Amino acid sequence: MRVSSGTGPAGHADATRNLSAAPVQRTTRDAPVPSATVAHSPSSRPLVGPVSFPLTMLLCAVAVAVRHVAPRWAAVVIGLSALAFPVANIGNIPALGVAVGVATVVGFGALTMRPVRSPSPATPAASAAG
Repeated sequence: MRVSSGTGPAGHADATRNLSAAPVQRTTRDAPVPSATVAHSPSSRPLVGPVSFPLTMLLCAVAVAVRHVAPRWAAVVIGLSALAFPVANIGNIPALGVAVGVATVVGFGALTMRPVRSPSPATPAASAAG
């Protein structure tokens, strides 16, 4: 195969090179990479994104229920939205997806609406002893 360029290396017009005669040199960059060394490629961990979000929401629901930082219904709503999230996305059900989004906002919104507790003041007996 002959390739023609407008100017050659020394400025001569219409220099041609024979590319088929050039030996193929492989570099380490071109070498195939074993699949065991590709630890950070998206295809090596295909379920991290789709699985971790609902599991994190479920973990938040359990934490809210155990720590009693919000009403019990908020933990239930967050838990149900965590369970319905994969169904809505895998099944491609838009109405359920909207319901999951609203339930998630309502559930986590209940966490923001709880009253902020101020630290309890020191008792007079404790301050007199110290």
